Amino acid sequence: MFVRRKQNKSGTISIQVVAKVSGKYRVQKSFGSSRDEATLISLERKARQWADEQEFGEELFIQDDAAAYDAVFAGIGQNQLRLVGPDLIYGRLFDKIGFGAVRTSDDEIFKSLVVTRLYHPGSKLKTLRYMAYFMNKYYDEDKIYRYLDELCWRHGSKRKGNYDVKHDIEQVTYNQTKKVLGGSVAIVFYDTTTMYFESREDDELRRARQEASNYRYAKSWLAICLPVAYCLLDAAGTFADSLVLRSLDPDSANCAYELTFLFAAVVSFVYVKLIRHDRFQTKREAPKYIGALFETAGQFAYIYAIADEDHVMYAAPIIAAYCAASVLWSRIFLREKLSWRHYLMLVLIVAGIVLLGILDI
Repeated sequence: MFVRRKQNKSGTISIQVVAKVSGKYRVQKSFGSSRDEATLISLERKARQWADEQEFGEELFIQDDAAAYDAVFAGIGQNQLRLVGPDLIYGRLFDKIGFGAVRTSDDEIFKSLVVTRLYHPGSKLKTLRYMAYFMNKYYDEDKIYRYLDELCWRHGSKRKGNYDVKHDIEQVTYNQTKKVLGGSVAIVFYDTTTMYFESREDDELRRARQEASNYRYAKSWLAICLPVAYCLLDAAGTFADSLVLRSLDPDSANCAYELTFLFAAVVSFVYVKLIRHDRFQTKREAPKYIGALFETAGQFAYIYAIADEDHVMYAAPIIAAYCAASVLWSRIFLREKLSWRHYLMLVLIVAGIVLLGILDI
């Protein structure tokens, strides 16, 4: 026997106990119908109890208040729950050993990673999903990777701050181990990772294959043509926008563009929320929302710049300079290394934009 929900033509849902008899499914008993979810859960509980009694006999203990409990817990969502057991147990152990005294840029991330690693070992991505789902702690993946880089920082490295996180963690671990062993440590095994990579390919062959692959995507015609093609496509889009603005004023054009983006947003929302049933994580996706606001502001400025026909020849190269700006932002925010050639090109681009402005004046 099993309990099923049957959709009725009137819009209500019936709760029935069904059993397979002589190769056919037959309704054994119906327990009523309703549109209210709490009522349906209560009817399902009664149906399961009746089905169990038919197969295994009556229960010794019957909870009359179960329906009330079901009605209360049915309205509690996952984002209102938080798993506190691991933090109460491992968190106290974390502080007792002395890791709470280790100074990092974000002590909460450090403690959350350690506690989650002990209770629910997994990859960094699985750890992030676990903390978001069970602990209501939302962290960006890039932030976690940058934080792990900090744990490997040592004195003498070019980094802000004069503290040595890795040394402090090692010292606390060593002191606790020495205390547990009675003050004597003979040998220490240091496990740096939980996974290893095994290659069955000859080192020379692998090196040659990697060099060929790097040449293909860094120095070949393909590596040159793809960025050039993108710039040409971007220029064609700018030219098309200038043609559109000949028949529309900037306000109407902005309205048309934003309505197009709104339509794309509605389609995306329907797919993500109603089809895939994914849950929005506002804290984790905050950088995306901020980026969307800046994109909207940039779109407004872009339209008004292109609409000025007297100065469009100056606005176009300035707009196209976003590639140089992206390189500069990557150096400032992502700390990517740039060669003297990169800096030289940035200086030339900025100088060209300044000259355009001077000549326009």
